[in-house]
Amino acid sequence: RDFETVANEKQSYLAVLVTKTPESVLVLLPPVSKSRTPISDGHYYVLVDSHPRPHMNETGSYAMFHGSLKSLVNTLHAVFPAMDLGRQVPEATSMMYNSFDLYPLMRKG
Repeated sequence: RDFETVANEKQSYLAVLVTKTPESVLVLLPPVSKSRTPISDGHYYVLVDSHPRPHMNETGSYAMFHGSLKSLVNTLHAVFPAMDLGRQVPEATSMMYNSFDLYPLMRKG
């Protein structure tokens, strides 16, 4: 079974650790309804970050609440902008610098 199915059965959030070396953030995804849309009653997409982001007016650790997945994705673009390393850098190296690792986390029980 996949993590989203388990999260929906428990009606709980799914935590995803997002790593773009050397930094990581935690994203909390709300449970979704049977129609595959987020349950809106007080549920938010949450970004938790321990790094200051002066370009986003965040001077220390913060949690940012988003009303939509699109808003969360836009913030993730601001946190982890694409790196253009130029034509002299091999494509494989450029892809490595712009890749992410995702680790879904669920509580047991």
